[in-house]
Amino acid sequence: MLWTPVEGRGPRPLVLIEHGGGQHKQGWEVISRAFRYVTACGFAVAAIDAPGTGGRPEHPEIRRLVALIDARKAAGEPLGAAQPALYETVAAQLIPDWRTTLDALQHLDCVGDSGPVGYYGLSAAGESGIRLVAAEHRITAAVLGLMACDWLIDTAARITVSRPIHPQSTPRHPGTPLCPTYQHRHTEGEGGLPAYQA
Repeated sequence: MLWTPVEGRGPRPLVLIEHGGGQHKQGWEVISRAFRYVTACGFAVAAIDAPGTGGRPEHPEIRRLVALIDARKAAGEPLGAAQPALYETVAAQLIPDWRTTLDALQHLDCVGDSGPVGYYGLSAAGESGIRLVAAEHRITAAVLGLMACDWLIDTAARITVSRPIHPQSTPRHPGTPLCPTYQHRHTEGEGGLPAYQA
């Protein structure tokens, strides 16, 4: 999906918004943020569905890993390697999909190819976003958060966006930073967004 201001042509800033786990590109959390970026900031905003969500077909390996994770949670067992494997499987499809989407969007007059590109993703979208932002040089700003994924420390260290999020004056959420400039951990079991992320 692509949202743009009614008036004018590009180039304009583009924000890629990814939904969290179990959601889709037309969910309220995506649309409400897109609306604000388009109407208040004049940005173009794009969203795509993760594999097996929204209009995309089921992905057998993702379905298997989700069932395994759900069973382990229900039994009170550690998730083990299942959670990193799930995120790796999702990211293996999402990163090429986002790159293809970005290629196509930058050819549109309403977006253009010379405006800055940002990425917004929390929870599962933050996890896959770390991989995307580290791999895609056209993304120059990012909001990544609400996840605890120690397996991505090395990937997060490769992020070189030119507009770091989380200014030092912003209060920190309790938890250990994965990559202090770009991300914070969200303590498992706590609900909702911290006030400074709402």
